[in-house]
Amino acid sequence: MGASGPGWWVAATVAVAVPILTYFPLQNLGSGGIPANAVWPQSVTTGIVVWALGNALVTLVLFGLWHRAGNRRRGVGAVDYGLAWSDGAFGRRLAKSALLALVLVGFCYAVLAASGWLFHVDFRFWVVALKTMTPLQLRIALCYLPAFLAFFLVLETALHGQLRRRGAGVDSDEEPPAGAAAGTVRRAADRGSGRAMAENAALLSGGFVALLAVQYVPFLAGGTLPLGQPLLTIVAFQFVPLMALVGLVSTYFFRKTGHGWVSALFNAFFVTWYVVAGQATHFAFH
Repeated sequence: MGASGPGWWVAATVAVAVPILTYFPLQNLGSGGIPANAVWPQSVTTGIVVWALGNALVTLVLFGLWHRAGNRRRGVGAVDYGLAWSDGAFGRRLAKSALLALVLVGFCYAVLAASGWLFHVDFRFWVVALKTMTPLQLRIALCYLPAFLAFFLVLETALHGQLRRRGAGVDSDEEPPAGAAAGTVRRAADRGSGRAMAENAALLSGGFVALLAVQYVPFLAGGTLPLGQPLLTIVAFQFVPLMALVGLVSTYFFRKTGHGWVSALFNAFFVTWYVVAGQATHFAFH
């Protein structure tokens, strides 16, 4: 059901280019145009959210046009894109997906909290830092969460719909070759899954690698950042591992479950936690 041939490459190019072309304008629009308030009190996080929602809107429009041009005539719908279930038990399955995502994020948080309690450290490398949240930050995270969830749901739909590629191995939705041994099929599926995870991780993070190269190659050669924006450029470093992780998690769970809800919820919970815990709060709560 995904795009193929030149159409896939055009869609992939747009998927890489749009996030970095809108990165500075939408971030500045959000952080500068929306004053810190009791609902969205972190200026940098607000900028990231406006960027995410802007990209979600662009992606949704382009995906909708692509769907109308081809897949809609073939009867492709929400079930095929991993947004619903064929048995109609949406509420129960969504609740189970949310529970699994919460358990996974909760386990990550417990490991981080235990590390802080035992060794007085958190998980960080250079500008990438995963921290525990204060009660206030948890409250703030719940306010930003719906926007991040909307972004990741749209991203999941495009990534595993229009941009989905079938590998040489056996996919979860492909019939194995007749007479193939179980071990052979499983190994082929593992190779296909690994390649798909790597491709999607590169697809989501590659644009930010290019943006950083555009900024830092002239800078390291003795010049300045050609696009300016030093603070947001530092923030862009964090997008490389974060978006790579999103690509890995999204692909793994889509291929295991056939839908995008577990990974969309996990990514929304995890990224909201990461961003809110690492940014300053610019609104005075009383």
